[in-house]
Amino acid sequence: RGLHVQASTLGSLEALLEFLNENGVAVGSYGLGVVNVKDVKRVVNRDPLSRTLIAFDVVISKPAVHYANLYNVDIITGNVIYQLLDSFRRKLKTFLSNSAPINQDPCVLEIVPAYVIHPFTPLIIGVRVSYGHVSIGTRLYLIDKTFVGEVETMQNIHTRFAVNEGRTGGLFILKLSVPLGHSRNVVYGRDFFEDDKLFSKIDKRTAEGLPLQSSILSDYTLKLLHKYKAFLEM
Repeated sequence: RGLHVQASTLGSLEALLEFLNENGVAVGSYGLGVVNVKDVKRVVNRDPLSRTLIAFDVVISKPAVHYANLYNVDIITGNVIYQLLDSFRRKLKTFLSNSAPINQDPCVLEIVPAYVIHPFTPLIIGVRVSYGHVSIGTRLYLIDKTFVGEVETMQNIHTRFAVNEGRTGGLFILKLSVPLGHSRNVVYGRDFFEDDKLFSKIDKRTAEGLPLQSSILSDYTLKLLHKYKAFLEM
């Protein structure tokens, strides 16, 4: 997971990697010099958002351009890092606007109060993944179906690296955006609190597959899943 970054020098690569991480962009691989087909191949099998190559002040070979077009890989080029970030953010905005609000992965999150950084829009809050899988584009709700926001960026609390997804047990700082059409902004400390859970909406078939009875899961997790099922059936 994460896009590929290519730069002309080691110094510029280090600066770009740091800049992208500070702005919540997950990087999965990187390299130096001319962008060739082998560099494009690195991202071909990644998720749609990560199927991107950022090329900073480097030449893109013609075969690499052809291969990228063939496999729907976006190559973002430029010699100003701010412009590169703006271009990627436009892609992120399109990705979020096209992501389906239903048929997402099961997800139950707990609030980590010590990492609530911005309590109102855009919400920037720390969470622990109690169950399931959270990723860029996941839409989160309170138990009463109040829409909280859509995951725009994620950062691993332990490593401080930007990531695109997280699974059960992981600790992350999420930045949540509110898509057009949602006029009410939810505020931490007013509309929800540290004891509240955040849920994703899933389809009926996925809900029926939740392990509500399992000798492998803890009693706490099973209680969470029953709460999740109640949320889905409301």
